[in-house]
Amino acid sequence: MQKCAKQKCRIQKSAKRANDHVNNIGDILERTIEIRLETLHAAKATSCARDAEKAFHATKIQETRYKKQKEYSCILYLVFWFLLKKGVAANSMRILGIETSCDETSVAVVEDGCRVRSNVISSSKAAFEALAGVIPEEAARKQLECMLPVLEQALKEAKCTPKDIDLIAVTRGPGLLGSLLVGTMTARALARSWGKPLIGVHHTLGHLSSTWLEAPTEPTFPLLCLSASGGHTELWYRKSHTDSALLGRTRDDAAGEVFDKGASMLGLPYPGGPEIERCAKEGNPMAVAFPRPLHEDPGMDFSFSGLKTALKYTLRDLGEIDAPKKADVAASYQHAICAHLADRLKSALRSVPDALEIHVVGGVAANSYLRSLLLQMSVPVRTPTKISYCTDNGAMIAAAGYFVFKEFGTHACEAFETSASLKTGELISLMPAC
Repeated sequence: MQKCAKQKCRIQKSAKRANDHVNNIGDILERTIEIRLETLHAAKATSCARDAEKAFHATKIQETRYKKQKEYSCILYLVFWFLLKKGVAANSMRILGIETSCDETSVAVVEDGCRVRSNVISSSKAAFEALAGVIPEEAARKQLECMLPVLEQALKEAKCTPKDIDLIAVTRGPGLLGSLLVGTMTARALARSWGKPLIGVHHTLGHLSSTWLEAPTEPTFPLLCLSASGGHTELWYRKSHTDSALLGRTRDDAAGEVFDKGASMLGLPYPGGPEIERCAKEGNPMAVAFPRPLHEDPGMDFSFSGLKTALKYTLRDLGEIDAPKKADVAASYQHAICAHLADRLKSALRSVPDALEIHVVGGVAANSYLRSLLLQMSVPVRTPTKISYCTDNGAMIAAAGYFVFKEFGTHACEAFETSASLKTGELISLMPAC
Protein backbone atom coordinates (compact mmCIF):
# COMPACT_ATOMS: atom_id res chain seq x y z
CA MET A 1 0.00 0.00 0.00
CA GLN A 2 2.95 2.34 0.76
CA LYS A 3 4.39 1.58 -2.66
CA CYS A 4 1.04 2.44 -4.25
CA ALA A 5 0.91 5.74 -2.32
CA LYS A 6 4.44 6.70 -3.44
CA GLN A 7 3.55 5.84 -7.05
CA LYS A 8 0.43 7.99 -6.82
CA CYS A 9 2.48 10.90 -5.42
CA ARG A 10 5.01 10.65 -8.27
CA ILE A 11 2.26 10.58 -10.89
CA GLN A 12 0.59 13.61 -9.31
CA LYS A 13 3.86 15.58 -9.42
CA SER A 14 4.54 14.56 -13.01
CA ALA A 15 1.01 15.47 -14.05
CA LYS A 16 1.40 18.90 -12.45
CA ARG A 17 4.69 19.50 -14.29
CA ALA A 18 3.09 18.45 -17.57
CA ASN A 19 0.14 20.76 -16.94
CA ASP A 20 2.50 23.67 -16.14
CA HIS A 21 4.39 22.88 -19.34
CA VAL A 22 1.14 23.02 -21.33
CA ASN A 23 0.31 26.41 -19.84
CA ASN A 24 3.81 27.79 -20.53
CA ILE A 25 3.75 26.56 -24.13
CA GLY A 26 0.32 28.14 -24.55
CA ASP A 27 1.59 31.49 -23.32
CA ILE A 28 4.60 31.34 -25.67
CA LEU A 29 2.40 30.38 -28.60
CA GLU A 30 0.05 33.29 -27.98
CA ARG A 31 3.02 35.68 -27.74
CA THR A 32 4.44 34.26 -31.01
CA ILE A 33 1.20 34.97 -32.84
CA GLU A 34 1.18 38.51 -31.43
CA ILE A 35 4.78 39.05 -32.68
CA ARG A 36 3.79 37.71 -36.09
CA LEU A 37 0.92 40.19 -36.42
CA GLU A 38 3.05 43.07 -35.16
CA THR A 39 5.72 42.18 -37.73
CA LEU A 40 3.20 42.17 -40.58
CA HIS A 41 1.81 45.55 -39.56
CA ALA A 42 5.30 46.99 -39.28
CA ALA A 43 6.28 45.62 -42.65
CA LYS A 44 3.26 47.18 -44.30
CA ALA A 45 3.98 50.48 -42.67
CA THR A 46 7.58 50.57 -43.91
CA SER A 47 6.92 48.81 -47.25
CA CYS A 48 9.70 46.39 -46.45
CA ALA A 49 8.16 43.42 -48.27
CA ARG A 50 11.30 41.28 -48.29
CA ASP A 51 11.94 41.81 -44.56
CA ALA A 52 8.30 41.14 -43.84
CA GLU A 53 8.42 37.87 -45.79
CA LYS A 54 11.52 36.70 -43.87
CA ALA A 55 9.98 37.65 -40.53
CA PHE A 56 6.73 35.96 -41.47
CA HIS A 57 8.57 32.75 -42.45
CA ALA A 58 10.58 32.72 -39.18
CA THR A 59 7.56 33.23 -36.96
CA LYS A 60 5.64 30.54 -38.85
CA ILE A 61 8.41 28.00 -38.19
CA GLN A 62 8.48 29.03 -34.54
CA GLU A 63 4.69 28.78 -34.31
CA THR A 64 4.70 25.26 -35.81
CA ARG A 65 7.38 24.14 -33.35
CA TYR A 66 5.42 25.40 -30.33
CA LYS A 67 2.21 23.84 -31.60
CA LYS A 68 3.89 20.44 -31.73
CA GLN A 69 5.33 20.94 -28.23
CA LYS A 70 1.91 21.89 -26.91
CA GLU A 71 0.27 18.85 -28.52
CA TYR A 72 2.96 16.62 -27.02
CA SER A 73 2.48 18.17 -23.57
CA CYS A 74 -1.29 17.80 -23.79
CA ILE A 75 -0.94 14.11 -24.64
CA LEU A 76 1.56 13.67 -21.80
CA TYR A 77 -0.80 15.38 -19.36
CA LEU A 78 -3.70 13.14 -20.43
CA VAL A 79 -1.54 10.05 -19.96
CA PHE A 80 -0.61 11.15 -16.44
CA TRP A 81 -4.27 11.93 -15.66
CA PHE A 82 -5.34 8.49 -16.90
CA LEU A 83 -2.67 6.78 -14.77
CA LEU A 84 -3.70 8.79 -11.74
CA LYS A 85 -7.41 8.04 -12.10
CA LYS A 86 -7.27 4.52 -13.49
CA GLY A 87 -3.85 3.02 -13.10
CA VAL A 88 -3.37 3.69 -9.40
CA ALA A 89 -6.97 2.67 -8.66
CA ALA A 90 -6.18 -0.64 -10.32
CA ASN A 91 -3.49 -1.18 -7.66
CA SER A 92 -5.98 -0.61 -4.83
CA MET A 93 -7.16 -3.63 -2.88
CA ARG A 94 -10.67 -4.73 -3.79
CA ILE A 95 -12.52 -6.86 -1.27
CA LEU A 96 -15.69 -8.83 -1.92
CA GLY A 97 -17.77 -8.81 1.29
CA ILE A 98 -20.59 -11.30 2.00
CA GLU A 99 -23.06 -10.87 4.88
CA THR A 100 -25.82 -13.41 5.65
CA SER A 101 -26.01 -13.51 9.47
CA CYS A 102 -29.77 -12.91 9.72
CA ASP A 103 -32.45 -12.27 7.08
CA GLU A 104 -30.39 -10.04 4.76
CA THR A 105 -28.34 -11.32 1.85
CA SER A 106 -25.73 -8.73 0.99
CA VAL A 107 -22.69 -8.69 -1.27
CA ALA A 108 -20.44 -5.66 -1.71
CA VAL A 109 -17.20 -4.64 -3.37
CA VAL A 110 -15.10 -2.18 -1.37
CA GLU A 111 -11.72 -0.64 -2.18
CA ASP A 112 -9.16 -0.18 0.59
CA GLY A 113 -11.74 -0.51 3.34
CA CYS A 114 -13.55 2.75 2.62
CA ARG A 115 -14.53 3.29 -1.05
CA VAL A 116 -17.75 1.42 -1.75
CA ARG A 117 -18.04 0.36 -5.39
CA SER A 118 -21.24 -1.62 -4.81
CA ASN A 119 -23.38 -2.72 -1.87
CA VAL A 120 -26.34 -4.88 -2.88
CA ILE A 121 -28.80 -5.93 -0.15
CA SER A 122 -31.73 -8.29 -0.46
CA SER A 123 -33.91 -8.54 2.64
CA SER A 124 -36.72 -10.94 3.52
CA LYS A 125 -38.11 -8.71 6.27
CA ALA A 126 -41.35 -8.19 4.35
CA ALA A 127 -42.02 -11.93 4.49
CA PHE A 128 -41.83 -11.89 8.29
CA GLU A 129 -43.86 -8.76 9.06
CA ALA A 130 -46.99 -10.70 9.99
CA LEU A 131 -44.97 -12.91 12.34
CA ALA A 132 -43.16 -9.99 14.06
CA GLY A 133 -39.88 -11.88 13.79
CA VAL A 134 -37.59 -14.01 11.63
CA ILE A 135 -38.03 -17.75 11.08
CA PRO A 136 -34.42 -19.03 10.75
CA GLU A 137 -35.11 -21.91 8.35
CA GLU A 138 -37.26 -19.78 6.06
CA ALA A 139 -34.68 -16.98 6.05
CA ALA A 140 -31.95 -19.43 4.98
CA ARG A 141 -34.11 -20.78 2.15
CA LYS A 142 -34.72 -17.31 0.79
CA GLN A 143 -31.00 -16.53 1.02
CA LEU A 144 -30.21 -19.63 -1.04
CA GLU A 145 -32.53 -18.29 -3.74
CA CYS A 146 -31.06 -14.81 -3.96
CA MET A 147 -27.37 -15.43 -3.15
CA LEU A 148 -26.14 -15.76 -6.73
CA PRO A 149 -28.32 -12.95 -8.20
CA VAL A 150 -27.09 -10.60 -5.47
CA LEU A 151 -23.48 -11.61 -6.15
CA GLU A 152 -23.87 -11.02 -9.88
CA GLN A 153 -25.51 -7.63 -9.29
CA ALA A 154 -22.75 -6.53 -6.91
CA LEU A 155 -20.02 -7.38 -9.44
CA LYS A 156 -21.99 -5.68 -12.21
CA GLU A 157 -22.50 -2.44 -10.24
CA ALA A 158 -18.82 -2.42 -9.23
CA LYS A 159 -17.82 -3.01 -12.87
CA CYS A 160 -15.62 -5.85 -11.69
CA THR A 161 -14.85 -9.39 -12.75
CA PRO A 162 -13.53 -12.14 -10.46
CA LYS A 163 -10.01 -11.25 -11.66
CA ASP A 164 -10.38 -7.77 -10.14
CA ILE A 165 -11.12 -9.13 -6.64
CA ASP A 166 -8.11 -9.42 -4.31
CA LEU A 167 -9.73 -10.80 -1.16
CA ILE A 168 -13.05 -12.35 -0.08
CA ALA A 169 -14.42 -11.56 3.38
CA VAL A 170 -17.49 -13.28 4.85
CA THR A 171 -19.38 -13.17 8.15
CA ARG A 172 -18.41 -16.28 10.12
CA GLY A 173 -20.69 -15.55 13.11
CA PRO A 174 -22.53 -14.94 15.29
CA GLY A 175 -26.00 -15.19 13.77
CA LEU A 176 -28.53 -17.72 12.51
CA LEU A 177 -26.54 -20.85 11.68
CA GLY A 178 -28.43 -21.75 8.51
CA SER A 179 -28.09 -18.21 7.18
CA LEU A 180 -24.41 -18.03 8.09
CA LEU A 181 -23.72 -21.30 6.25
CA VAL A 182 -25.27 -19.91 3.07
CA GLY A 183 -22.72 -17.09 3.13
CA THR A 184 -19.65 -19.04 4.25
CA MET A 185 -20.20 -21.93 1.86
CA THR A 186 -20.64 -19.48 -1.01
CA ALA A 187 -17.46 -17.66 0.01
CA ARG A 188 -15.47 -20.87 0.30
CA ALA A 189 -16.62 -21.98 -3.16
CA LEU A 190 -15.73 -18.63 -4.70
CA ALA A 191 -12.34 -18.52 -2.99
CA ARG A 192 -11.49 -21.98 -4.30
CA SER A 193 -12.75 -21.45 -7.85
CA TRP A 194 -11.36 -17.90 -8.20
CA GLY A 195 -8.10 -18.64 -6.38
CA LYS A 196 -8.58 -15.81 -3.86
CA PRO A 197 -7.66 -15.60 -0.16
CA LEU A 198 -10.61 -15.88 2.24
CA ILE A 199 -11.04 -14.31 5.67
CA GLY A 200 -13.84 -15.02 8.17
CA VAL A 201 -15.07 -11.87 9.91
CA HIS A 202 -16.85 -11.50 13.25
CA HIS A 203 -20.20 -9.82 12.63
CA THR A 204 -19.62 -7.22 15.35
CA LEU A 205 -16.25 -6.25 13.88
CA GLY A 206 -18.10 -5.53 10.64
CA HIS A 207 -20.36 -3.05 12.46
CA LEU A 208 -17.38 -1.48 14.21
CA SER A 209 -15.78 -0.89 10.80
CA SER A 210 -18.88 0.60 9.16
CA THR A 211 -18.00 4.21 10.08
CA TRP A 212 -15.04 4.06 7.68
CA LEU A 213 -17.30 3.48 4.66
CA GLU A 214 -17.26 6.64 2.53
CA ALA A 215 -16.31 8.69 5.58
CA PRO A 216 -15.65 12.38 4.72
CA THR A 217 -12.64 12.32 7.08
CA GLU A 218 -10.75 9.33 8.40
CA PRO A 219 -11.80 8.37 11.96
CA THR A 220 -9.18 8.80 14.67
CA PHE A 221 -8.15 6.33 17.37
CA PRO A 222 -8.57 5.91 20.31
CA LEU A 223 -12.36 6.02 20.28
CA LEU A 224 -15.49 4.74 21.99
CA CYS A 225 -17.93 2.70 19.94
CA LEU A 226 -21.50 1.76 20.80
CA SER A 227 -22.70 -1.13 18.66
CA ALA A 228 -26.44 -1.68 19.06
CA SER A 229 -28.67 -3.87 16.90
CA GLY A 230 -31.33 -6.54 17.19
CA GLY A 231 -28.75 -9.16 18.19
CA HIS A 232 -26.33 -7.33 20.46
CA THR A 233 -25.67 -4.13 22.41
CA GLU A 234 -22.04 -3.55 23.32
CA LEU A 235 -19.72 -0.71 24.27
CA TRP A 236 -16.14 -0.83 23.02
CA TYR A 237 -12.93 1.10 23.64
CA ARG A 238 -10.84 0.88 20.47
CA LYS A 239 -7.15 1.72 20.09
CA SER A 240 -6.91 0.35 16.56
CA HIS A 241 -8.83 -1.87 14.16
CA THR A 242 -7.40 -4.97 15.84
CA ASP A 243 -7.05 -3.72 19.43
CA SER A 244 -10.42 -3.32 21.17
CA ALA A 245 -11.61 -3.77 24.76
CA LEU A 246 -15.21 -4.55 25.70
CA LEU A 247 -16.38 -2.08 28.37
CA GLY A 248 -19.99 -3.16 28.71
CA ARG A 249 -22.77 -5.21 27.14
CA THR A 250 -26.46 -5.91 27.64
CA ARG A 251 -27.39 -8.20 30.52
CA ASP A 252 -30.59 -9.32 28.82
CA ASP A 253 -32.19 -8.08 25.61
CA ALA A 254 -30.48 -6.16 22.81
CA ALA A 255 -31.65 -2.61 22.10
CA GLY A 256 -33.00 -3.48 18.67
CA GLU A 257 -34.86 -6.45 20.11
CA VAL A 258 -36.52 -4.17 22.68
CA PHE A 259 -37.71 -1.92 19.86
CA ASP A 260 -39.14 -4.93 18.00
CA LYS A 261 -40.97 -6.33 21.03
CA GLY A 262 -42.25 -2.89 22.01
CA ALA A 263 -43.61 -2.34 18.52
CA SER A 264 -45.40 -5.68 18.69
CA MET A 265 -47.10 -4.67 21.96
CA LEU A 266 -48.11 -1.36 20.39
CA GLY A 267 -49.58 -3.11 17.38
CA LEU A 268 -46.92 -1.76 15.01
CA PRO A 269 -45.33 -3.76 12.13
CA TYR A 270 -41.95 -5.49 12.11
CA PRO A 271 -39.15 -4.35 12.19
CA GLY A 272 -40.02 -2.28 15.25
CA GLY A 273 -37.25 0.34 15.34
CA PRO A 274 -38.30 2.37 12.28
CA GLU A 275 -42.01 1.93 13.12
CA ILE A 276 -41.69 3.21 16.69
CA GLU A 277 -39.61 6.15 15.47
CA ARG A 278 -42.26 6.97 12.86
CA CYS A 279 -45.10 6.73 15.40
CA ALA A 280 -43.16 8.73 18.02
CA LYS A 281 -42.70 11.79 15.80
CA GLU A 282 -46.14 13.11 16.79
CA GLY A 283 -45.80 12.16 20.46
CA ASN A 284 -44.44 13.67 23.68
CA PRO A 285 -41.31 11.81 24.92
CA MET A 286 -42.05 12.91 28.49
CA ALA A 287 -45.70 11.81 28.54
CA VAL A 288 -44.99 8.46 30.25
CA ALA A 289 -42.35 8.07 32.96
CA PHE A 290 -40.61 4.81 32.11
CA PRO A 291 -37.96 3.52 34.55
CA ARG A 292 -34.31 4.41 34.08
CA PRO A 293 -32.38 1.12 33.83
CA LEU A 294 -29.26 0.75 36.01
CA HIS A 295 -29.18 4.51 36.70
CA GLU A 296 -27.45 3.90 40.05
CA ASP A 297 -25.09 1.23 38.70
CA PRO A 298 -21.53 2.61 38.24
CA GLY A 299 -20.73 0.05 35.52
CA MET A 300 -21.21 0.31 31.77
CA ASP A 301 -23.55 -2.62 31.15
CA PHE A 302 -27.05 -2.25 29.67
CA SER A 303 -30.40 -3.70 30.70
CA PHE A 304 -33.70 -3.37 28.85
CA SER A 305 -35.95 -6.10 30.24
CA GLY A 306 -37.50 -3.72 32.79
CA LEU A 307 -38.58 -1.35 30.01
CA LYS A 308 -40.50 -4.10 28.22
CA THR A 309 -42.29 -5.01 31.44
CA ALA A 310 -43.10 -1.37 32.14
CA LEU A 311 -44.55 -0.95 28.63
CA LYS A 312 -46.68 -4.07 29.05
CA TYR A 313 -48.30 -2.79 32.26
CA THR A 314 -48.63 0.76 30.92
CA LEU A 315 -50.65 -0.49 27.97
CA ARG A 316 -52.71 -2.73 30.26
CA ASP A 317 -53.59 0.21 32.52
CA LEU A 318 -54.43 2.52 29.61
CA GLY A 319 -56.73 0.06 27.90
CA GLU A 320 -57.87 1.14 24.44
CA ILE A 321 -55.75 4.08 23.23
CA ASP A 322 -56.20 6.44 20.32
CA ALA A 323 -53.50 7.49 17.84
CA PRO A 324 -52.26 10.57 19.81
CA LYS A 325 -51.91 8.54 23.01
CA LYS A 326 -50.15 5.74 21.16
CA ALA A 327 -47.73 8.33 19.77
CA ASP A 328 -47.03 9.58 23.32
CA VAL A 329 -46.36 6.05 24.59
CA ALA A 330 -44.11 5.27 21.60
CA ALA A 331 -42.19 8.52 22.05
CA SER A 332 -41.70 7.91 25.79
CA TYR A 333 -40.61 4.31 25.22
CA GLN A 334 -38.13 5.40 22.53
CA HIS A 335 -36.79 8.12 24.83
CA ALA A 336 -36.21 5.60 27.64
CA ILE A 337 -34.21 3.27 25.36
CA CYS A 338 -32.13 6.02 23.76
CA ALA A 339 -31.51 7.87 27.03
CA HIS A 340 -30.16 4.63 28.55
CA LEU A 341 -27.75 4.21 25.63
CA ALA A 342 -26.62 7.85 25.83
CA ASP A 343 -26.18 7.62 29.62
CA ARG A 344 -23.86 4.62 29.29
CA LEU A 345 -21.81 6.43 26.64
CA LYS A 346 -21.37 9.41 28.97
CA SER A 347 -20.27 7.07 31.75
CA ALA A 348 -17.75 5.40 29.44
CA LEU A 349 -16.39 8.75 28.33
CA ARG A 350 -15.63 9.62 31.94
CA SER A 351 -13.75 6.32 32.31
CA VAL A 352 -11.66 6.74 29.15
CA PRO A 353 -11.18 10.52 28.74
CA ASP A 354 -8.54 10.05 26.01
CA ALA A 355 -11.20 8.94 23.49
CA LEU A 356 -11.13 11.35 20.56
CA GLU A 357 -14.41 10.28 18.97
CA ILE A 358 -17.61 8.38 19.72
CA HIS A 359 -18.92 5.98 17.09
CA VAL A 360 -22.48 4.65 17.13
CA VAL A 361 -23.08 1.71 14.78
CA GLY A 362 -25.60 -1.06 14.15
CA GLY A 363 -29.26 -0.87 13.21
CA VAL A 364 -30.17 1.26 16.23
CA ALA A 365 -27.68 3.91 15.02
CA ALA A 366 -30.20 4.77 12.31
CA ASN A 367 -32.57 6.18 14.96
CA SER A 368 -32.72 9.97 14.53
CA TYR A 369 -33.88 10.58 18.12
CA LEU A 370 -30.79 8.77 19.47
CA ARG A 371 -28.61 10.86 17.17
CA SER A 372 -30.18 14.06 18.51
CA LEU A 373 -29.43 13.03 22.11
CA LEU A 374 -25.79 12.35 21.23
CA LEU A 375 -25.28 15.91 19.99
CA GLN A 376 -24.73 16.84 23.64
CA MET A 377 -21.54 14.77 23.89
CA SER A 378 -18.25 16.54 24.63
CA VAL A 379 -16.41 14.82 21.74
CA PRO A 380 -17.41 14.40 18.08
CA VAL A 381 -19.95 11.67 17.41
CA ARG A 382 -19.72 9.70 14.18
CA THR A 383 -22.36 7.41 12.68
CA PRO A 384 -22.28 5.50 9.37
CA THR A 385 -22.69 7.85 6.40
CA LYS A 386 -25.73 5.94 5.06
CA ILE A 387 -28.60 4.16 6.76
CA SER A 388 -27.79 1.09 4.66
CA TYR A 389 -24.41 0.94 6.41
CA CYS A 390 -26.14 0.84 9.83
CA THR A 391 -28.09 -2.32 9.10
CA ASP A 392 -26.42 -5.60 8.14
CA ASN A 393 -24.53 -5.20 4.86
CA GLY A 394 -21.67 -6.71 2.90
CA ALA A 395 -19.70 -3.45 2.70
CA MET A 396 -18.95 -3.41 6.43
CA ILE A 397 -17.73 -7.02 6.27
CA ALA A 398 -15.45 -6.13 3.34
CA ALA A 399 -14.08 -3.15 5.28
CA ALA A 400 -13.41 -5.25 8.38
CA GLY A 401 -11.72 -7.92 6.27
CA TYR A 402 -9.48 -5.30 4.68
CA PHE A 403 -8.36 -3.80 8.00
CA VAL A 404 -7.58 -7.19 9.53
CA PHE A 405 -5.74 -8.32 6.38
CA LYS A 406 -3.79 -5.05 6.33
CA GLU A 407 -2.69 -5.67 9.91
CA PHE A 408 -1.88 -9.39 9.77
CA GLY A 409 -1.49 -10.21 6.08
CA THR A 410 -2.02 -13.81 5.01
CA HIS A 411 -2.08 -14.92 8.67
CA ALA A 412 -5.60 -13.48 8.78
CA CYS A 413 -6.69 -16.03 6.16
CA GLU A 414 -6.40 -19.08 8.41
CA ALA A 415 -9.14 -21.71 8.37
CA PHE A 416 -12.23 -20.75 10.36
CA GLU A 417 -15.40 -22.38 11.64
CA THR A 418 -18.86 -20.99 11.02
CA SER A 419 -20.48 -20.47 14.42
CA ALA A 420 -23.91 -19.20 15.46
CA SER A 421 -22.66 -18.28 18.94
CA LEU A 422 -19.24 -16.85 18.20
CA LYS A 423 -17.90 -15.27 21.37
CA THR A 424 -17.00 -11.61 21.62
CA GLY A 425 -13.50 -12.67 22.64
CA GLU A 426 -13.07 -14.05 19.11
CA LEU A 427 -13.57 -10.61 17.56
CA ILE A 428 -10.02 -10.86 16.21
CA SER A 429 -9.14 -14.51 15.76
CA LEU A 430 -6.09 -15.53 13.74
CA MET A 431 -5.97 -19.16 14.78
CA PRO A 432 -8.07 -21.99 13.34
CA ALA A 433 -11.28 -22.41 15.32
CA CYS A 434 -11.64 -25.56 17.41
